[in-house]
Amino acid sequence: MTNEIRSDIVSFRQKLDTLNGVEFSWQYQPVPEFENKKDYPVDFQIFMEEIGELNAGSDPQDRTGGYLILSLEQPVNFLSAEDEDFWYLLDTPSAEDVFIFSEDDVGSAADIMLIATDVHAQNYGFKTTTKPFTFIDLCYENYERVPTKIYFDLSSTPTFFDWFKSHMITMIGEEHFK
Repeated sequence: MTNEIRSDIVSFRQKLDTLNGVEFSWQYQPVPEFENKKDYPVDFQIFMEEIGELNAGSDPQDRTGGYLILSLEQPVNFLSAEDEDFWYLLDTPSAEDVFIFSEDDVGSAADIMLIATDVHAQNYGFKTTTKPFTFIDLCYENYERVPTKIYFDLSSTPTFFDWFKSHMITMIGEEHFK
């Protein structure tokens, strides 16, 4: 299973590399080790090993024009994200903030590790109240990640890497991935 995940991630990275400088720009730096790595889903662990931190923008020449497609960093706790210069936060959380992940799963900002921001200033991360951690989108009312356009099989629960592929395909243009 992990070999299949790694192969999918490497293959998608290679496709993005061929589009880099033509349809969009991106720079990435693999991060083989990060804090609490074993607590994250396997696809995120492998993603960080193969792609890691990244910045992607719409300007193929990576000049100052264009817009942010995605900024992804090593996980940082939501409560300390501002102090650690996380790329963009709409709200500054407090330890008293309550997050209702689902009817039976309530947590606080301390239970969230942020990893990414997109052009719409949406933050993405993981809730730490489950093992492995669960990928979330902080802009949805219930904080569960539910994409509007999906480019993957819905017969199973979408993963972090499913979201990443869908996001990049949506932002770059699905015609480049056929």
